[in-house]
Amino acid sequence: MTVTSRRAHLTAGENARLDAVASYGIVGTAPEPDLVLIAQMAADLCGVPQAVVNIIGSDRQYQVATHGISAGVCAREDSMCAVTITEPAAVVVADASADPRFRSNPFVTGEIDSVRFYASTHLRTPAGRVIGTLCVFDSEPRTIDDAQRTSLDRLARMAVNVMEVRRYSRVLAEALTERDRTLMVLRQAHTELERSNRALSQVAGKISHDLRNPLTGVIGFLDMATETAGVTADEDAKVMLGRAMAASNRMQALIEEVLDRAAS
Repeated sequence: MTVTSRRAHLTAGENARLDAVASYGIVGTAPEPDLVLIAQMAADLCGVPQAVVNIIGSDRQYQVATHGISAGVCAREDSMCAVTITEPAAVVVADASADPRFRSNPFVTGEIDSVRFYASTHLRTPAGRVIGTLCVFDSEPRTIDDAQRTSLDRLARMAVNVMEVRRYSRVLAEALTERDRTLMVLRQAHTELERSNRALSQVAGKISHDLRNPLTGVIGFLDMATETAGVTADEDAKVMLGRAMAASNRMQALIEEVLDRAAS
């Protein structure tokens, strides 16, 4: 089953949430050091040995940054955090084995782990989409106070800010790459235009049909440039291309006029 077919039956809200997950491009990449630091800070804050930054996908939970355990992937149906992302606020469970939401969960029963204390808070995007959790846990029952809960919420917001900065950095890099491609095309067009100008001055009154070839190359490169995203989004580039295309068309008309006169 393809990703598209798996998502076809999902609600609009869940599809929007998954789009938000995908926009960060963090699943499957090396752990972000700042997120690892936030996981460590969360564990220290709550006085527990383990903390995780989780991203909840369509059918998997991805531990993208961890403290006290190795990062891994599990089925969404086995995830404790997949349950808590639907809760309206942070969740604190003193003993998960006594909580009806979690007592049969493999992370609690010993099948995967033996979690007792568990607390999680949402990773909420600026648009309000909950893409995962920052969670802390321990094999011993315990709890945290209101100040620790508030600080855990703040760390979760910090984690989202880290991912936002990472996303914008990637978008900027992609935009710069597109601009570089556009500039390369423009440089090629400029080189061809200079080459054709030199050839025209050298042969002067001995214009031949061969002079059409470099100019055709110039026009071809300019046509390519007008179709790139970098040009369509850059007013200065569009003006430069318009002038270059106009000059090329005038030169082509001049060559045709000279050839027509030479043939008459």
